[in-house]
Amino acid sequence: PSATISGMANVYSKRAKTWSKQMGANITADQMRNVFESGLYKQLSDAFGSRTALKKLGFIQRQRDRILKQLEEGKKISFLGTGAKELNEIVNDPNFQFDSVLRRYYEGAAQ
Repeated sequence: PSATISGMANVYSKRAKTWSKQMGANITADQMRNVFESGLYKQLSDAFGSRTALKKLGFIQRQRDRILKQLEEGKKISFLGTGAKELNEIVNDPNFQFDSVLRRYYEGAAQ
C-alpha cells in the first residue's frame, strides 16, 4: 500500500505526527520525507542506532537556523543542549561528510 505516491505521503504523514509527539519537535510530512531522502536518517541511524537517531533529529530540527548559519560561514557545527556532545563529534568527523547531508536536508526542508 505504500508503493504509490499517495501511500508514501500517508506513511510520511503518520511518521511526522508520531515523531513530533515523541521528540517535541514540530515536523511536517514533507520535512519527514526529506529526512529520509536526504540521507540524514540513514547517517544518524548508522552512527547512533534508530532510536537515538530520532532524538538527534530533534536537535537538528530545533536548531536549524543556528546550524545553517554555521554551515554558511564554514564554521565547525555546534549543537547545543544535553546530549549534543556526541552529535557534535559525529557531525564534525570528516569521515562522515555530515555537512553535505545537513545541507541537503535543510535545503529540502525549506522547499
